[in-house]
Amino acid sequence: MPCTHHELLTSAVHHLGMRTALVLRFVLIALGAALGVALIVNGNVVIGGILCAMAVMRLAMIVSMRGRRKELMARRMARRQSMPNWPNPNR
Repeated sequence: MPCTHHELLTSAVHHLGMRTALVLRFVLIALGAALGVALIVNGNVVIGGILCAMAVMRLAMIVSMRGRRKELMARRMARRQSMPNWPNPNR
């Protein structure tokens, strides 16, 4: 069954929002890493090292969550479709 205009628009807005949030997360990680490197070069090794370590940890968490997020979304959609009272436009 073809999607309605509202479903396509809602899906496009959702994907745009997810992409924007991901870009902002990467920008904040890069900013923290750059600030950490600048502090290390400036002589503040402890604070710079902490900021760099936090940036690496944030990056690792985002990369590990990308696969999990797709799995959780698929599981949620399957659960919604199996519920009898849930409004499902495909039925």
